[in-house]
Amino acid sequence: MEVIQLAHDELEALHLCDGMGKTQEEAGLCMGVSRGTVQRLLANARCKVAQALVGQKALAISGSRQEQENTVSGVSPAKDLPVSERKLSMSELYSAKVLDHVHNPRNVGSIEDANVVVQAGDPSCGDALVFFIKIEDDIIRNIKFLIKGCGAAIATSSIATELVMGRTLDEVLTLNDQRIATALDGLPEEKMHCSNMAATALHAAVHQYRDTMAGKEPPVG
Repeated sequence: MEVIQLAHDELEALHLCDGMGKTQEEAGLCMGVSRGTVQRLLANARCKVAQALVGQKALAISGSRQEQENTVSGVSPAKDLPVSERKLSMSELYSAKVLDHVHNPRNVGSIEDANVVVQAGDPSCGDALVFFIKIEDDIIRNIKFLIKGCGAAIATSSIATELVMGRTLDEVLTLNDQRIATALDGLPEEKMHCSNMAATALHAAVHQYRDTMAGKEPPVG
């Protein structure tokens, strides 16, 4: 399998801007680089993540596994500093399940014969999610997704597809942001909007399908 390499500084820019919601100026101060450098690193990182998702390719971080676990910047944090005085690594911010779905997202791609295609998120803010769904007999027979967003957005969308695969539409409507977060062994409070985005998109998909069946909306394709 082809592997796309993501450099530590690219990962740090992605983590600070898309993961922690910092502006490019703020990220530049954290990294000790200019806003222009952050903009370039962020563009490279987003492009590589998108290539990995769309092409279903492996995404690797340059450097050793220990370096990846210690820091998102490639510089080991001072271990004697309290957590409040240093940047948290991804392994400290997220559960093992979240990291698993970030690095190995399930059901990525599109479905040619999908009868529901629904989009959620705000591309101008960095989040854009599309679900492709095949529904038969009011049951989700297949579901895939494409996404542009932070690690939490990838993880919540990924596990959401597993939670609804094979479920009835009424069951899908009971899925909410808290259940998605619980399935991932929790999310930081500031990342709960990612699980809400996935749940809202799935609810919209059900309503869109039912409106189509009732003749209120034209069929997909």
